[in-house]
Amino acid sequence: MKVEIKVQRLTDMLMDLRGGIGIGFSGGVDSSYLVYSAERARPGRVTAFFFYSAFISSRELKWATHMANEIGVRFHVVEWDPLGHANIRENSTIRCYYCKFTIYNLLVRKCKILGLGHLLDGTQADDLRRDRPGLKALGQLGVRTPLADVGLGKDEIRRLSLLAGLSSWNRESQSCLATRIRHGIPLSMELLTRVDMVEGLLQRLGAMNSRFEILGNGVGRLIIRDADWRYVEPHMDKIKGLVFDLGFKEMKICQIT
Repeated sequence: MKVEIKVQRLTDMLMDLRGGIGIGFSGGVDSSYLVYSAERARPGRVTAFFFYSAFISSRELKWATHMANEIGVRFHVVEWDPLGHANIRENSTIRCYYCKFTIYNLLVRKCKILGLGHLLDGTQADDLRRDRPGLKALGQLGVRTPLADVGLGKDEIRRLSLLAGLSSWNRESQSCLATRIRHGIPLSMELLTRVDMVEGLLQRLGAMNSRFEILGNGVGRLIIRDADWRYVEPHMDKIKGLVFDLGFKEMKICQIT
């Protein structure tokens, strides 16, 4: 199906939603385009909700705030405590399901309080072909996924975002800090803070799309994008110094495209 037809279907779908619309918003490519599309279709009737917790760095909050202002949409920050939930804290292979169910269940209640009749998520068509435990939670709670419903995939959304002038169009996916900690290692504020500190240094050096993972037994791993290597290599001693100061005994390095 041509992308123009998908966009028209998306617009029609959004315009058919009577009443207020709430959207789970991260500031990433997909949710930004959905918020942009919804605000154009239903101006003044859209609220973008950003979930802020120990899983999210302050850098992500700053970016999401920027994107909400760029789009011109009503923006609410919802704070919650994932570490207060044992099924999330234990960090099993279906942690994302518990996390998604918890935050969207919270958002369902918040939308009712605010009188918003519809709750949407930025899941897109390519996500449906991946192992995404959180998608089950969306279905159970009745959260709609318009981008996926009309068949828009990531590359199409990037191109459409570029045409729309959205600065999110070429942003890399920014999964939460909990995804950096190997399944089975219980989550704690201490571990999340260590990840955030190392990734904060990487970003200050210019390595915006690289990450730091905790593998267990005192082992950490840098995942460095090829495009970021020039920023990282001259400062490797500084990075290693921080990692070892944070209590790690070994640091592995993995370079990816």
